Amino acid sequence: MANKRIVHVAYIVGEYPSRTESFIANEIDRIGRYVPLTLFALKGKSGTKRIVYSPSLYSIRLAACHVREFLHKPLRYVGLLVDIAMGNKGCHSLNAFYKGMYFVKTVRRSGIGHLHAHFASFPADVAIVVSRMTGVPFSISAHAHDIYTADGRLGDKIKRAAFLVTCTRYNQTYLQNMYPEYAAKIHMVYHGIVLSDWPYVPPPFNSAGPNRILFVGRLVEKKGLIYLLQSVRMLVDREFDLYVDVVGNGPLRDRLSDLCKQYDLHERVRFHGWLSQQQIRALHRQCTIIVQPSIRAADGDQDGIPNVLIEAMASGVPVVTTAISGIPELVNDQNGILVPPRNPKILADAIIRLCHDETFRERIVLNGREMACQFDMDRHIDSLYGLFRQYCAMS
Repeated sequence: MANKRIVHVAYIVGEYPSRTESFIANEIDRIGRYVPLTLFALKGKSGTKRIVYSPSLYSIRLAACHVREFLHKPLRYVGLLVDIAMGNKGCHSLNAFYKGMYFVKTVRRSGIGHLHAHFASFPADVAIVVSRMTGVPFSISAHAHDIYTADGRLGDKIKRAAFLVTCTRYNQTYLQNMYPEYAAKIHMVYHGIVLSDWPYVPPPFNSAGPNRILFVGRLVEKKGLIYLLQSVRMLVDREFDLYVDVVGNGPLRDRLSDLCKQYDLHERVRFHGWLSQQQIRALHRQCTIIVQPSIRAADGDQDGIPNVLIEAMASGVPVVTTAISGIPELVNDQNGILVPPRNPKILADAIIRLCHDETFRERIVLNGREMACQFDMDRHIDSLYGLFRQYCAMS
């Protein structure tokens, strides 16, 4: 890392910590070793010197912040409120105005010189509010749903940001095509994983079965779990002996559980809820393959590159997934199996091949580990640090 001095940076995130966004915690840990860092969290339980949590909407402390800022900068405060009411200058969220005002005092007192919002949705709205009140510039990390289910204001947010970083080439190309006038400020940095957390311990090959399939992810439409269940039903009908472990939770939990009963799979599919990283590593050693049947949801939402795939490949677990969004940047026919989305028959055939073809399986496991090493977070944090050096260096 270069020694060029960086201004104090504040990360703005939603809930912290979050089970489904551990990559953000890993990034904060890594980048905080090289950049003076404070964390602004919009949801959470308690604060420390390095983490500032916004109070609830009904907090007296939050109301007091608004009184203080109105008295301290009345024209700026009222002007921002008017812009929100009128939908001007990228300001649309009254909730962000109310919540974000809590961080303004910390920005001024701590000498914070740059804001970085993780997600181009509500955290970016908060960044705009804090930036408008303090004059401190901001940047954005955009991921998946905040890109593909955006409400039409994303272009204005990019316009006002110092830069935007996204986590796949697919995302970057999409955004640059959508907003060519801002293409130069749209950058790509892979999230990656902490490779040392996922030791290479390939599960033993067992062609006799029973085979265990592992799925890890939120139980939402874009994860495509319904198509895995349809594949499992087909495989059981073909007298293929297998069981499925589902790790995760979400709004479709009850619907998917009912579907298992409808397909008579309730004794073959186990819903674990969320598990710790240590528990998932244990399941890696027990499973035959990991399946990630991602799709593009009805509202446009889709995965970027699911970290569960990188973790599995790093651990020596073969993967079957779909050829959508940024996934082919990680998985190809040399290190896994890519299938078309929403096609349970082809998915079933891929599962059989990985469970029966030992030579093919050994090859993709080795190649998968090699590819996963290229997604080691420590290889990519330099690129993110480089953006902070470029845009946030002390003058």
